[in-house]
Amino acid sequence: METKPYPLDLVQGLDKYFDSPEYSDVTIRCRARDFYAHRVVLASQSAYFADAFPDDDGDVDPAALLLSDSSTVLGNAGAASVVAAQQQRRQVLDLHDEDPRVVEGVLCFMYHADYRDSSSSSPEDAAVVFNLRMCAAADRFAVSCLKRCAVEKLRAAAERFWDAEGFVRGLEEAYEVGSGVDGETRGVLVAVAAAHADGLCVKGAIMASIRKRPEPPVLSRDGFQIIGDTITVQGDERMSCLKLKKALTHDQTKGFYVAQLRHYGISFPPSASKARVKNTLIEAVREGKCDKVPDAVLRVQDVLRREYEALSKQWKIDCKAWEKARDKTKREDEAFLNCKTPGEKANYDLGRFMELYFLTNGKPDEEKTPGPIALYDLKDAKKVEGLAKRVPGLQTVTCPGRDEKRVTCIGWDKFLLSNLNYDIVKDAYEHEKQKIDDPCGAAMREHREYVAEKREHESLTDQKKPGTSFDVERCKGSYFVQCKAVMNGYDVSPKHVLTMDVKIGKDGLLLAAYDFGMIEGTMLLSASEEKLDSLVQMDCDEDSERRNDDEEDDYGADDPGDDGWKPGQKTLKNTAASRKRPASASSGKGVTKKKKRMLPSLSRRVYFRLRGRETGEGDIHDTPEPGHLDFLDSDCSQFMGLAYEFPYIGKNVEFKGYKVSDSPRKKHEPWSNFSSQAWGYAKAARW
Repeated sequence: METKPYPLDLVQGLDKYFDSPEYSDVTIRCRARDFYAHRVVLASQSAYFADAFPDDDGDVDPAALLLSDSSTVLGNAGAASVVAAQQQRRQVLDLHDEDPRVVEGVLCFMYHADYRDSSSSSPEDAAVVFNLRMCAAADRFAVSCLKRCAVEKLRAAAERFWDAEGFVRGLEEAYEVGSGVDGETRGVLVAVAAAHADGLCVKGAIMASIRKRPEPPVLSRDGFQIIGDTITVQGDERMSCLKLKKALTHDQTKGFYVAQLRHYGISFPPSASKARVKNTLIEAVREGKCDKVPDAVLRVQDVLRREYEALSKQWKIDCKAWEKARDKTKREDEAFLNCKTPGEKANYDLGRFMELYFLTNGKPDEEKTPGPIALYDLKDAKKVEGLAKRVPGLQTVTCPGRDEKRVTCIGWDKFLLSNLNYDIVKDAYEHEKQKIDDPCGAAMREHREYVAEKREHESLTDQKKPGTSFDVERCKGSYFVQCKAVMNGYDVSPKHVLTMDVKIGKDGLLLAAYDFGMIEGTMLLSASEEKLDSLVQMDCDEDSERRNDDEEDDYGADDPGDDGWKPGQKTLKNTAASRKRPASASSGKGVTKKKKRMLPSLSRRVYFRLRGRETGEGDIHDTPEPGHLDFLDSDCSQFMGLAYEFPYIGKNVEFKGYKVSDSPRKKHEPWSNFSSQAWGYAKAARW
């Protein structure tokens, strides 16, 4: 029932009668605690209490007790005798299933229009759980003003203690079966959790509590309760008259007799004994009162079903949302477990990371990870440091790391953190020193690390399958190259690292920037040698046709932003298309553009054509020299190469490649930079 807030003067008049025997006509018994109360105060604010008092007890009209022109709740002279009579027959209302502190809060609100959510015997964050229970109690006792007050207090407590254990306990209780917490109240906690999701140390525990599937709604009214399609009274369904006669031949519980009497609308004294209630039911069956359900009871149940239908629809919506959230959480859990290193785990989900290594149900747990952990490549090191400060005893140290990236060490022991910090700095120094002293050895170690990480990732994700066909797009990446013909036969520094960086081009081509010490340039690669020869030949023809023009050709430009590209400049794709255009034009039909993708092949051989520039005097070699690469596995982690004619080096030059990264580190020059026209420009510039 809807109630309005008290006027201030009325509140000031009522508060002194809270839990006072003066004028009390009802005792609220809750376990070992009794509260003095006044039926007029309770019944005027709560439909639950109004229904709990029998109509035949000669209740006093609230108007007889409330003065229209006074600010206090006092009996007038005409009502004094009535009050005295009520004190002699004070009713006892048993609420043995309720929490005494919650009942005290409900009664306190009815007399004070407020209640205290803190206690000297409980931690401050316990206010979240207490306000949650007050919200549920407001629904059970049908006190709408209390519900609004409790929701606001819950929101304030949740915002204040969102990072405390009490908040997690509140979330867990909100989703427990039989808690009586409705969707509006749960929504307050979920909204606060969502607002602080990134900073929650206990996010893992919160997600665990939210994963519980919503329970079917329970609706109670006038002593009846509906769950699904079943209406019960204190858990007992209505029995037909025939079954009831058989049941009465055996001894039953008092609750059973009470339930059947209410199902058939038969009144009885609430304080009646079990024997009296049983005799009342037997007499009703004998008189035929249980042959038919009264219309009044049917009307109440019809209203109950209609109201429950709306709750059931919302419950189904909540279930779908829960299933969606569960599936999302499952995907996130799998992705988190697939992260290889602690740093990757921290980048993916910091809350899960903390729960995995340093927390148990949101509490510090030093036994989980006694030693320190080094976190490489963190996206937000300050966020990790800030979160660690909130965990008692957890410390962080940030130090320079490999590849000039900072490394954050996290752990419980300051001495161990300092040692780990020293080791990381030392390793980083040695790593950089090795790059300078032995760059080829460092490159080979980088290749081994790449292969190890690749294998580990494949074992965790189960991506690699037997018999996988070769896909030339996997050739993309950066390679360290070994070539004895270059290193042993020419004046190339032993510290010079030979490289080849491959990227995916257009029209089924791969493009590579190569550096072989004495020569560097661009390669065109394809799984089809015929296609490669055809495209190169067409480009050579175009090159000869425009020798006297100012335009330059560009094979490998993937976009107009590539160096060397000019408006109107013809690419290999345009060259091929121009040779075919007359036939398509004669047909009168438009050609639909379709992106071509390189198809996997059972062979791992890739053919190449290269042009280049001598690194000494800058002489350009414009003839496309042929060769091939044989990759040793489907991951393209290694290859054996053969250049049939390598400019400035010799014939049938063998070389080996070792992948160190899946991404190319150098950008290729446009193919046109090594054309015959470019050769002429370079020659003129030298002289």
